[in-house]
Amino acid sequence: MKVAWIGAGQMGSQMALRAAQAGHELVIFAQEVARRSELADAGATFAATAQAAVQGAELVCLCLFDDDQARAVMLTPGGGPSPALAAVAPHAVVAIHTSGSAALAQDLAAAAPPGVAVIDAPFSGQDGHVESGKLNLLVGGDPAALETARPVLESYGRPTHVGPLGSGQEIKLINQFLYRVHREAAEAALSALEAKGVARATAAQALSGCSGASWALAGMGTGAPTAERRAAFQRYFEVYLAAAEMDRLDVDVLLRMGDVGEAADAS
Repeated sequence: MKVAWIGAGQMGSQMALRAAQAGHELVIFAQEVARRSELADAGATFAATAQAAVQGAELVCLCLFDDDQARAVMLTPGGGPSPALAAVAPHAVVAIHTSGSAALAQDLAAAAPPGVAVIDAPFSGQDGHVESGKLNLLVGGDPAALETARPVLESYGRPTHVGPLGSGQEIKLINQFLYRVHREAAEAALSALEAKGVARATAAQALSGCSGASWALAGMGTGAPTAERRAAFQRYFEVYLAAAEMDRLDVDVLLRMGDVGEAADAS
C-alpha cells in the first residue's frame, strides 16, 4: 500500500519503519526524522512538503505531537483544508495517530475532500510494543475505513474499533489520566515500603504479580528517579489536559486522585 507518513519522531519513526519493513511504500514528511538511515534502507523516501508526501497515497498517517501541529499541517487557520489535505486522493484514508482531541478528527473529516475517510487511531504503548507489533491502536470512525488501513496498522500494532469518529481519542485521553492515577499510587506505595526497609525493585516485582498490579507499577522498581519520570510525563500530560478541556471531558475526579497520590508520595 502507498502510505504518506507525516511526523517521524521517536515513536512515529519506529512505527513507520515497521510499515516499510512489511513492504508498504512510504513517503515521509517530517521536520526532523529519527532513524532516517534505517527508514531509507527499508525503502522509505522523503518529501520536502506534506503536500508532496500525500500525492497518490492510499493511506495518510499523521503521527505529529499534538493538535496544534496536526492542524498546522492539515488545516488552514480558518479551518479549511490545507494544500496537503486538499491533495489527498479521493477514497484515501487519513489515520490520526496523534494523541489529541476528538475535535481534531472531526474537524479534519469536515474539511477533507469528498470521498476521503478520516479515522482517529491514537496508540497506547512503548518502544517494545512497536518492535513486537503489539502497539494498542484505539480506532474511531468508519469500520470500512479501518479495514482499508488495517494492513498497514497491523504492521506495528493491534487496531481495535471502539466506536464512531473521535471515540479513540476520548478513550486514549481517559487512559492517560488513569495512568497518572496508577503511577502516583504506585509511587506512594513503593515509597511507603521503602521507608520500612523493603527495596523498591523487590517490592515492584512482587506487587506486579499480585492483585494490586498495574502497567505503571511494572517499570518502577528500576530506572529513572521519580522526579525525572514526572518531568518527562508532564510535557505530554499538558497536551492531554488541553485536549480534555477542548472535548469537555470531566476528568476532575481523576485529577484529584492523581494529586492525592503525588502528595502521598511526597510526604
